[in-house]
Amino acid sequence: MTMPPALTSASGAPHVPPATLDDPLVDGATTGHVALTSFFEHAPIPIAALDARGTLIAVNEAWRELVRSGCLTGRGFEIGECWLDACDAACPRAEVEGRALRDGLAELLRGTRDALETVYAIGAGGRTRRYRLIARRVAELDGVLLMHVEQPAQLQLDDASLSEQDAIGRCAREHTADASRGSGLLQHEADRRERAGRERQQLLETVSLERKLLTAVLEQMPLGVMIAQAPSGRVVLHNQQLTRLFGAPPAPPGAALGAGGPRALHPDGRPYAAEEYPLVRALRGDTVDAEEIEYERSDGRRVIVRVSAASVRDEAGRLLAAVVAYYDVTDLRRAERRLRASETRYRLASRAINDAIWDWDVIPDRLEWSDGVHLRFGHPREAVGSDISWWLEQIHPQDRARVQHSIEEAFGGTTDSWYDEYRFRRYDGRYVHVVDRGFIVRDDAGRVVRAIGAMQDVTELRRVEAERAALLERERRARAEAEAANRAKDEFLAVVSHELRTPLSPILGFADILREEELSPDDTRAALSTIERNARNLSLLIDDLLDVARITSGKLALVEYAPVHVREIVAAVVDSVRPVAQAKGVQIDAALGSDHDLVAGDPGRLTQIVANLLSNAVKFSSEGGRVRVSVARLHDRCVLTVSDTGKGIAPDLLPHVFERFRQGDMSDTRVHGGLGLGLAIVRHLVELHAGTVAAQSEGEGKGATFTVSLPLMPVRSSR
Repeated sequence: MTMPPALTSASGAPHVPPATLDDPLVDGATTGHVALTSFFEHAPIPIAALDARGTLIAVNEAWRELVRSGCLTGRGFEIGECWLDACDAACPRAEVEGRALRDGLAELLRGTRDALETVYAIGAGGRTRRYRLIARRVAELDGVLLMHVEQPAQLQLDDASLSEQDAIGRCAREHTADASRGSGLLQHEADRRERAGRERQQLLETVSLERKLLTAVLEQMPLGVMIAQAPSGRVVLHNQQLTRLFGAPPAPPGAALGAGGPRALHPDGRPYAAEEYPLVRALRGDTVDAEEIEYERSDGRRVIVRVSAASVRDEAGRLLAAVVAYYDVTDLRRAERRLRASETRYRLASRAINDAIWDWDVIPDRLEWSDGVHLRFGHPREAVGSDISWWLEQIHPQDRARVQHSIEEAFGGTTDSWYDEYRFRRYDGRYVHVVDRGFIVRDDAGRVVRAIGAMQDVTELRRVEAERAALLERERRARAEAEAANRAKDEFLAVVSHELRTPLSPILGFADILREEELSPDDTRAALSTIERNARNLSLLIDDLLDVARITSGKLALVEYAPVHVREIVAAVVDSVRPVAQAKGVQIDAALGSDHDLVAGDPGRLTQIVANLLSNAVKFSSEGGRVRVSVARLHDRCVLTVSDTGKGIAPDLLPHVFERFRQGDMSDTRVHGGLGLGLAIVRHLVELHAGTVAAQSEGEGKGATFTVSLPLMPVRSSR
């Protein structure tokens, strides 16, 4: 089967046999031939026709342009070549796509199937383009019609193809009628009858073949196409896709375009004026290129279409027809609106939460961040990198290797999630604590292709948690201290009751004896002496309790404040305590130093300090023990030291030795008396004199040393 010369000329322009130009029938057929051929040649998608052997018998300009662009390479894409041999070269994955395409076309040519549609990739110039191949068997051609529709541009590609079909149909019908009328005239021209008949038949066959070819193209296109005659606007042809798109054709073939069809609306809802319709503009000679218009169908439903319109002219430039192609983009626009609404909700949601959301396309290493990285961490949008390296650079150097390893470990396993906590650098250079959670997307082979996650600033949360933990620890310690103080108080009350009963018992006992019995003068003096000694001890206990009460209420103050020589105070106290020490068998050694020990203080309270320390040293020293008292000057301080070789202080008691109610032995059978208030009173009195007191002991049985440091008064030089 050979293609008519009009479709196979070297220039690609229609060719008309000159012998038929004087024939009215032939002239009408030629006009239809021009319209059909013009549509085929200028259709915006690549079209080719194959005969029963798979040989290319006709191609249009879009096909030739596809070959010239390098997308289809080799001789197999030229007229006269077998296109089946070129299937492998047209597909990058020939072992899959090329074989399937070749087998499908072979079935079409054998007549075992009527249609084939498939999508495959064609590569050229470093770019891969995806095409939808539409192949239909055309019985009239005893062959196959092929169309390539590029997926991204499909909206524009189908418009012009459908529009020319109407012009072709109209011209074919008109000139077929002219051919019938012309046959009567040719009968009177016997000398030209046989030649004219052959030429007429050839032309009619050509027109019929091209009409069938282009009608098949129009019906298979995913575009609505309408062709109207110029200048009347009479609809010559439209395809079924147009009827499906608008619910009904704008006008039936042969009728003039008028009212009653779908209304075209501007974006603000205004209807199009009659002269604004794309077909009317094309009939004026204008061109409409991919103009989006909203149409209101007769059933009230609205569709959004992308419209292209163009004029069809003959070789002399006369306007023959207008072609309009419509592509339905309603679903696309609605999907875009839903996508924009979804993106808006996503942005608002990402702003509402304290997160920076990230989306990592792993294969090309493309990383996108939400506004949170700017709003929460201060990084300007233009400063945020688009790959994983920028993210890793913001992680604290001490955390970076660990985080990178945890990501690699999650990607290498089978888990679908990832979690880590690390320090992230803000734009101002400060590091904040973040919690990062990601979800991993894998392909069918288990490879990670995408990861989506959210990074949350938890610095304030961690600070609050640390403060809460510290508060709980302080509360725990305070509760323990309170419980210990409460126990000490209970123990102290028991000691107080015991210590008060100890002097009161002999006082009351001897008072009863003196009241009821006649004693000798010596016994009376001994009884009175015992009563007096215990009464003094009781008075000291009461004085200690009163001092502690004054300390607790903040009312203990120095009565006098005058220059005092510490060594004189110490000497007086040593003399008063020495008889008690000698009676117990304890030796007191005193080293009182020079007279440069003048301090400002209350003599009575200073005496109380020394007496408490010295009495404790004697009390806790056993028979044969030694107590050493020294006064020395150290820089601008007067240092009083009292040490003994007695019981010593346990290590766990040493930090609490100056606290109230704390004693080493709180049992009822303890050897040494006292309330455990003396050292607490000493510390407070020393602090009132702007001094310090400290205790040292190597443990129980190894004695103890108490050191008091008081500020010396400045010495005035005499003239």
